[in-house]
Amino acid sequence: MVARLEMLPWEINATVRRTAIDEDFLYVKVASLCASNGSDVFDMLTIFIKRLALLLLLPLLMASAYCHADESLDASLNEQVISVPVGKAHPVLLQATLFKPSGPGPFPLVVMNHGKDVGHADEQPRYRARYATRYFLSRGYAVVLPMLRGFAGSGGRFVLHDCDIEADGRQQAADIGAVIDYMSKQSDIDPHRIVVAGQSFGGWNALAVGTLNHPGVRGLVNFSGGLSEPQCPWWGSHLADAAAHYGADTRVPSIWFYGDNDSLFSTSTWHSMHERYTASGGQAELVEVGRFMNDSHNMMAHLEGMPVWVPKMDTFLGKLGLPNRLVQARYLPAELRSGTEYAAAQPGQAAPAEARAGQASDLAEAATGHSE
Repeated sequence: MVARLEMLPWEINATVRRTAIDEDFLYVKVASLCASNGSDVFDMLTIFIKRLALLLLLPLLMASAYCHADESLDASLNEQVISVPVGKAHPVLLQATLFKPSGPGPFPLVVMNHGKDVGHADEQPRYRARYATRYFLSRGYAVVLPMLRGFAGSGGRFVLHDCDIEADGRQQAADIGAVIDYMSKQSDIDPHRIVVAGQSFGGWNALAVGTLNHPGVRGLVNFSGGLSEPQCPWWGSHLADAAAHYGADTRVPSIWFYGDNDSLFSTSTWHSMHERYTASGGQAELVEVGRFMNDSHNMMAHLEGMPVWVPKMDTFLGKLGLPNRLVQARYLPAELRSGTEYAAAQPGQAAPAEARAGQASDLAEAATGHSE
């Protein structure tokens, strides 16, 4: 289990083995032991505790520096790892990965949110969303991918509410909103052209961010979004109820991608979510991709998924008045860069995923169909 020095006045933001020290608890114990022995003993033990804490902290700082230096950053994508301060009542630093096109900007921004893997949150690696990131870079967007509290190198602890799926999303949305605020202040980011996207739990959190109605956010993108809590009775209906509440509070248009062989969310579940969301006033275009490979839930993680979602995404962004044309082909996945001659693409036409999976020519057509 990866723990963190929670009670010290700073956060260690590296995924290293560490031990939680509660200074307040230790002071209480010292006070109890020394109540009858005078202040000199108390002062001496207090100094000892502080020095012990520093001795334990120093190896962690060294490990943090080593791990950070050892990370492989893609210079061709101008990749950076940054720390973003979030939270007022319980402030922490979130680790985030930032990709930017070459040039001075200001760039429109995509805030891409991660899902949750099986296992401990702090053991989950830094999120990079290879294909989605390259798509948005090729359209001229900067992309920031924040890690939630307790994930990867982010500070704090990841906490879920007890079977309250709506509250879970809104809680994460508060921190994601702080990331948006932070990025909006950067000189090379256009604060008025922001898209919030995510996959799985990240897609659900993107919908939750929509309820904030941030003035710079123009659209939401939901790839197979939701939160699976099978230990909670009727969790599928809770998802639909929460989606209805999100839709009632959101004024930002969204696009949703779901498939029939999703390993987490049944077709009836995401249909119900969409119906409830739109019935309560939310604006959501539903893209039904059918069956995709072995699991449509992970469509965004596969190169073969691009011909399914890219044309729809281009059309969605265009409707919002946002960049949707290929401007820098070098950011596309390597498998697509050599393809420059293909039949005319049909913007907004997504063929069934099974028929398109693995067809590189179709993939290149979809990824470059709006080429100037």
